[in-house]
Amino acid sequence: MIDDTDDIKELIRNFKRFQTGDMFNELFTCYRPLVATCINYFKFSYLDIDDLIQEARIICYQTVMSYQNDMEITYGVYFKRCLLNQYHTLLRYENARKRGGKEKDVSLDNLLKKKGEDILEDDKRTFGIEDFIVLNDILNRIPNFFSKIEFKVFQMHLIYEYTPKEISEMLKIPLANVYNAIYRYKNKLNRMY
Repeated sequence: MIDDTDDIKELIRNFKRFQTGDMFNELFTCYRPLVATCINYFKFSYLDIDDLIQEARIICYQTVMSYQNDMEITYGVYFKRCLLNQYHTLLRYENARKRGGKEKDVSLDNLLKKKGEDILEDDKRTFGIEDFIVLNDILNRIPNFFSKIEFKVFQMHLIYEYTPKEISEMLKIPLANVYNAIYRYKNKLNRMY
């Protein structure tokens, strides 16, 4: 519906004066087919229909509030133009977001050329005596700091690298308890250091 009828003009005037939700919903319902047509012009990857309808509602409100009866175009044309502009803007943002991710991607071949085959090897760090003393101090305090279940989960998860599901099966406890223990020991470690 692009041409404004007297009913639409009256609805716009009343909405500007009283600004009730019912009047806005009635106005938006009149232009819902126009919104559907505008949405079908575009192919968005990250936005779904509900997001686009919400954008249309925002544009509808903004255009109703800024529309003047003495404008040379009808409200329907004004709303459609503003809505299409908004959807074009959203599409530009979406495309920029896609490009931004690709610019940061690095192929493995290029990485191997720049840094050599060493990048594929395991990181073999050496620890000094100071590191060993600090680590030993932490490990000696951990059993007193954690509950029995937290300590067992800590050992199995961090040291032996079992998954939470494997820990749950080996300790014969619910998976939720394992996740809770992981959460608690991480919080305690953060508070400790």
